[in-house]
Amino acid sequence: MLTWRTGWQLLEQERSKLRQPEDAFIEWVINTPPIRLPGAAAIFTAATTGIPLCLTHHLRHNRVLHERVLFIASIIVDEPRVEASERVKLVPVGAGITRVLFHFGFMETPDVMEGLRLACRKPELAGIDPDNITYYSGA
Repeated sequence: MLTWRTGWQLLEQERSKLRQPEDAFIEWVINTPPIRLPGAAAIFTAATTGIPLCLTHHLRHNRVLHERVLFIASIIVDEPRVEASERVKLVPVGAGITRVLFHFGFMETPDVMEGLRLACRKPELAGIDPDNITYYSGA
């Protein structure tokens, strides 16, 4: 397990060097606006900072972006369980993009869809239906 964990951490360090900084990405989206699609997209990512590589790749090739974009990351904490009220943290990125951080205890089985339902009840994500989101998996 330690070998796997160390390898994953090294891989994540290298990926983080490739990710575009959030400020530069938002500036680019504002200055060269892509076509905005109605609805919301959720991008699963291991990162809690930077722009997921699959989104920059998607934009480079398709030049479209959903009106609302959620970067979803799960964080396992050093506590056995996390209360539902502490499960979700929303971080506005800009240009209709929000980072959604789910916190799970090390004894819990992460339920990302339940976390997403909790997140969509928050006023910042009003109007987003978790059952009508386009999902992307990326790094």
